Amino acid sequence: MQLGDQSWREYAIFIRTLARTKKYNIKMWQHRNLIVEKKKKIDEKLKEVTLSEELNEIVGELQPFLKSRIYQFETAIKTNIKYSLLILISNFVLLIVNILLFTALYSLIFNELNCPKQFIDTLYFSLVTFTTLGYGEITIPDNFFRLFSALQALTGLILTASFTGIIFFFFDNSSDNT
Repeated sequence: MQLGDQSWREYAIFIRTLARTKKYNIKMWQHRNLIVEKKKKIDEKLKEVTLSEELNEIVGELQPFLKSRIYQFETAIKTNIKYSLLILISNFVLLIVNILLFTALYSLIFNELNCPKQFIDTLYFSLVTFTTLGYGEITIPDNFFRLFSALQALTGLILTASFTGIIFFFFDNSSDNT
């Protein structure tokens, strides 16, 4: 079967149209895929925006609660610092009273045992016992009265440890607030 010139032209136009249509369809398909991908990206961003809006709403609701809790915490810290300063001062006073009380007690003990000491000697003995150094230059000859020395050494340990702990607490908290 032979085609005439007219038929060849029509066939060529048909093939060209078919090729253009195919190219057009391919471009349209590619364009459609791009649109779908862009739509997916936009949907993801919208979800992120929606989530961030929800988070902002939640944070907005929690903000007054959190601010009140932070204020309560700051107030508690300031109150603790005031109390720790009070405890620090009272503990220091206890240290001094302990040393002076035992100094007077040791003066009485040494006088009772007929080996009187000067005030400076009993103060020295009291400080050495309080700090648990125990040099041994001055000793109490009676076993019963040695219990007072042991009691002072024990209270010296306790008061010194608590005094050190309170000082640490006071300076540790005051450096956090500045």
